[in-house]
Amino acid sequence: MIRCAENILLAREAHFPATIADLYDPEKMPDNLRQAHEENDEVLERIYIGRRFKNDTERLEKLFSMYTEMTAKQAGERKKHDNFRQSNQPTNCPCCFHQNSLYRSVK
Repeated sequence: MIRCAENILLAREAHFPATIADLYDPEKMPDNLRQAHEENDEVLERIYIGRRFKNDTERLEKLFSMYTEMTAKQAGERKKHDNFRQSNQPTNCPCCFHQNSLYRSVK
């Protein structure tokens, strides 16, 4: 991934002083920049699913699936945190440890 990012930056630099708007105009995008992005896409897709996506629909389905999974996990962690906080025992909340230490020393 780092190498892909470097290749994108090097391709952009090769076209200095072109602006980002100029470089990413679909009609005028330089071939080396387009190729650097294609290589980046391939590496990312292989990380996510082990191969290239068949099409944009498959790519979007995977991204939305990952987003749904991530936000559900975050919501579960937030609920667990809120339950600890509502128990009126702040020392039970593992994510508020630094606050708990302060709470105990003041009490």
